Amino acid sequence: MLIQSVIMWGFKTVPQTSGHRKGKGRPEKYLIYKIFRAQNIPGEPFVPIVGQVPDIRAYAKVHKGRNEYEFDLNVKHGDICIIMQGPSVCLLIRDASFISDALKKYSKYYIKSKLFRTVFSALMGEHNLLVSEGDVHDRSRKALGTV
Repeated sequence: MLIQSVIMWGFKTVPQTSGHRKGKGRPEKYLIYKIFRAQNIPGEPFVPIVGQVPDIRAYAKVHKGRNEYEFDLNVKHGDICIIMQGPSVCLLIRDASFISDALKKYSKYYIKSKLFRTVFSALMGEHNLLVSEGDVHDRSRKALGTV
């Protein structure tokens, strides 16, 4: 039995690079998108403001849900890909080992989406390993012995 996990993270903002001033050139979200693409992470094209929301709505119109949309992205791009959810640049991760690395080794570089935090906070409470971030996440992980 294959269990697929899907977790969406937003990337923490990167400092302004030299040559880019606030209000000039491409939006910061595009720079984050380019950073992911430079790391050979596949994904859907960058669409300012709306992202892939029109694609998701098109799936809904033909009675397919978001799961089918994400599954098709998985088939098209592989276990990890970039997706624009409205104005946010997110990583869509479907491989347990990638999720484990993101939660353990690289957690300080990723933040969980607001939707993710809202859903899992309601189910499991705010102070748990899956929902927490930063120092709270590190303390929880060490307390459980899952370093």
